[in-house]
Amino acid sequence: MTVSGCQLIYVFVCATVVVQAQRPAFGRCPTVSPKEDFDVNQFVGDWTEIERSFYFFESSLSCTRLNFTLFDNDTMKAEVTYRTPWRGSTSQSRYQVKDVSTKPGELNMVLDGTLPAVIARMAPGSGKYIVLDTDYTDYALIYSCTDLRLVHADFIWVLGRGNDISVDARTVVYSTLDKSKINRDRLLLTNNKDCTSTNN
Repeated sequence: MTVSGCQLIYVFVCATVVVQAQRPAFGRCPTVSPKEDFDVNQFVGDWTEIERSFYFFESSLSCTRLNFTLFDNDTMKAEVTYRTPWRGSTSQSRYQVKDVSTKPGELNMVLDGTLPAVIARMAPGSGKYIVLDTDYTDYALIYSCTDLRLVHADFIWVLGRGNDISVDARTVVYSTLDKSKINRDRLLLTNNKDCTSTNN
C-alpha cells in the first residue's frame, strides 16, 4: 500500500470515529476486560467526569455529569449533562444501555431519541464502553476502543462520585491504564468549577 493510500485510510477512520468521541491512532486496540464481578446495582447513580482523553468536540465543555438508572427489563438509561460555553447554559443527552446483565461491565450506549437505530448507534457518545475498574463509591475508569486493524480509536473516561477523586483512587486508575497499555498522558482534567447549577 502506498503512503497516500495509508493516509486516505487514516482520514477515513478519523471521519468515521470522530463522532463517537474517540481518538484515532495507529495499531490495534489493547486487550482489556471489564472489572471482575462488576455489580451494576452499585454502579448506578450519579457520577462526575473528572478526567477524559482529548476529544475535539468536547474540549470546551465543562461540568459534565452522568446519571445511570437501571430498569427491571435489563435496560439502563444514561443521562449526560454538560455546560456549553457558547450557550452559557446546560445541555443533556440521553442514552439507552440494553442487555446490561449479558456482559457485566460492558455498556453498549446508544443515543435515545427518534433517530433510526443505525444512525443512533453512530451518534456522538454512542458506542461500547468497558468499565475497567471502579470501587463504586469514589471512582470509575471507563474505556472505549474501536479496532480497525491498521488503526484504532479510543476514549478514556475517569469518573468520580464527587468533584474529584482521592489520591489513592487516582493512583489505582493510572496503574490500571499502565497495566492495560493505555496511554494516560493524554488525559485532561475536566473543568468542574462553579458547577452547582449543572443538574438544575
